Amino acid sequence: MKHVLFLQDLGLTREETRGLLRTAGCGHEPLWSGGFDAEKVRDDVEILVTSEHHVGAVELDPWPNLKVLSLAFTGYNDVDLDLCRKKGLNVYYVPGYSTDSVAELTVGLTLAVLRRIPYANGRVRGGHWDRGDVMPGVELAGKTVGILGTGTIGMRSAEIFKVFGCKLLGWSRTRRDDFPGTYEDDASVVFAKSDVVVLHLPVNEETRGIASREMIARMPKTSILVNTSRADLVDTQALADAIREGRIAGAGVDVYDLEPPDLQKNPLFFLNDRNVVLTPHLGFKTAESLRRLAEITIRNVGKDSDLENRLLPESRN
Repeated sequence: MKHVLFLQDLGLTREETRGLLRTAGCGHEPLWSGGFDAEKVRDDVEILVTSEHHVGAVELDPWPNLKVLSLAFTGYNDVDLDLCRKKGLNVYYVPGYSTDSVAELTVGLTLAVLRRIPYANGRVRGGHWDRGDVMPGVELAGKTVGILGTGTIGMRSAEIFKVFGCKLLGWSRTRRDDFPGTYEDDASVVFAKSDVVVLHLPVNEETRGIASREMIARMPKTSILVNTSRADLVDTQALADAIREGRIAGAGVDVYDLEPPDLQKNPLFFLNDRNVVLTPHLGFKTAESLRRLAEITIRNVGKDSDLENRLLPESRN
């Protein structure tokens, strides 16, 4: 019997998983890591499903007859695609499953920083009701939000910010005709003109470190930066310095140079929650998005898998 091996639990019951495999037209019997004798099934595992972002020889080499790798995530920077090519694997991923969840967290972090919600929560829980100790918050309505990266998530964030009455500036390699704001040709203009700078960019040669010390220095003193995309987009030390020195007002951050972050080395953790709101890379983590993730990941191993979700062979057009 041929098998599909799940290296991690996708949050479904085993019966749900079997049902989704049948619906997808996959006749392989599911296995879950740790519940079988690897030597006995090594030649029968043809499909591998993983939610761990690093995939290389350790994960792939034990299965000599592997044909399909299904990645239960969107970003694939840490997947050894060259090794997958050498092995002739069909590789699938799950783009777009968390569009709403990431966009909503982006707006949530913005509001949490502007209204100092975590700090106020801590004061009340500590028995302090004196509102004089809590500086006035800042309204989002009427503010200029600069969105760097107007892909699917950036566009969804733009739609939500627009409902709050914000003016929108955009910067992206590919311009969208339906972007509800104004595009700028130079990213530095977005940094200089925005009350809130939001990062929704992939990491590449053009974007790595785009929120540099120089760019952050262009931001208004009352502005904040929100990053729910990739830590490599931001010079973390420069961001922390600007907040600590009062050159910008604060930040909301969901992604880190090292995860889990080193609390003794990451400078953001030395700033108080009046100015900085930190979350543990949970932009994707809603009940709805995790269900979509599991369902699409399993559908990708079936007969009717979506070619738009295929990374290898590289024939997506």
